[in-house]
Amino acid sequence: MQDRLNALTSRFDNQEIDVQEYLQAQIEEKRMKFEFELETKRMRRRSEQEHEIRNLQMLVALSRPQQQYPITLTSIPTSFFTRVQSTQPSAGAVFIGTQSQACPTAVGGSLPKSSGDDRYEML
Repeated sequence: MQDRLNALTSRFDNQEIDVQEYLQAQIEEKRMKFEFELETKRMRRRSEQEHEIRNLQMLVALSRPQQQYPITLTSIPTSFFTRVQSTQPSAGAVFIGTQSQACPTAVGGSLPKSSGDDRYEML
């Protein structure tokens, strides 16, 4: 930019361009410089704000209490998911008409283990 202004000044001094053209060129150069500096400041401010937001998010996450009950993998009997024809419900069964949905009772925060069952994440 400065080189262009120097070239314009030289042309003006040599009377190759008139005063109006010279002033318009200087105004345009200064406007471009101002816009560049303004955009640089905006970008810097935006970057600083994003940095502050990330810091605040991290502080909020750190200030939250830790989860009281950890997520554990527990074995759930397949009978939990199948309806059982029965007149005598098993422990924890819920009647649905004449059918019951077998629901094993949780003991100490975990379900009883059964061989061959899939594992599910307890939330």
